[in-house]
Amino acid sequence: MCKLTILTGHDPKTMPALVHRIWTEMAKTEHDGFGAAWLSPKGKIMTIKSSSHQSVKHLPEYYEGFAQGHFSPSNGGALLIHGRTATCNVDIENTHPIKVGKGIIIHNGVVDSKKYKNLHSTCDSELILQAYQAGGIQEVAEEITGYYAFGILYPTGKGLIRIARDDRAPLFGGFTKFGEVFATTQNLVEITGATIRGKIKDNVCMTFSNGQYIHTEKFTPKRKIVTAYSMAQVERSMGQQSELMAESAYGELYNRSTNWRQNEA
Repeated sequence: MCKLTILTGHDPKTMPALVHRIWTEMAKTEHDGFGAAWLSPKGKIMTIKSSSHQSVKHLPEYYEGFAQGHFSPSNGGALLIHGRTATCNVDIENTHPIKVGKGIIIHNGVVDSKKYKNLHSTCDSELILQAYQAGGIQEVAEEITGYYAFGILYPTGKGLIRIARDDRAPLFGGFTKFGEVFATTQNLVEITGATIRGKIKDNVCMTFSNGQYIHTEKFTPKRKIVTAYSMAQVERSMGQQSELMAESAYGELYNRSTNWRQNEA
């Protein structure tokens, strides 16, 4: 599965080092792309990301661009960090964060939809952002099948963040003097220097604005019941398909990947 870490606030002076520590931990299990998003002092969403064929096991091999200083200043607000395990093409368009409209998303899980179709990538995570922007978390619950934990960032002040998990995707929380921290593992929470709060409740969507908690909305995913055993089978199957795809089309996928690319959204 993918890994994600979300901070509602951070120290902009130490952000590059923090992102590096998080990516290095994620790189132990995730090999198909790394990315991060934050807000510039002018309130613009900044992203940096890299896709890579999954045979690249060591983050420093494609960390050079970041180390050379291609990292724009931050306003100390929201920070989203992602490490990817691919279930579709390994390329820059499918590397998180993924942008649709004014929002940007990082996601862990496997999803699908009969209502929403990919417009900007072939990554299933894009469907969540489309659904959320059409009707909020209730639209996601109604129209997105599968399982998910995600963070969506909008460029308002120091960040308007929606953070959600269903009853399957893991998500843990903690806090620092700069704000709240959420991550797929407790270890990732601890790496930020946060004090652990515990596991996030099932089927909740939390909103933070300018680093401050606003409210929590509950939802009920409308989907077929899938047992843990059958879900594990689905994940293994998708992982095997991804691996076979990468091996059979190695040249094409590698050529479509990139070293660091930074954008202002």
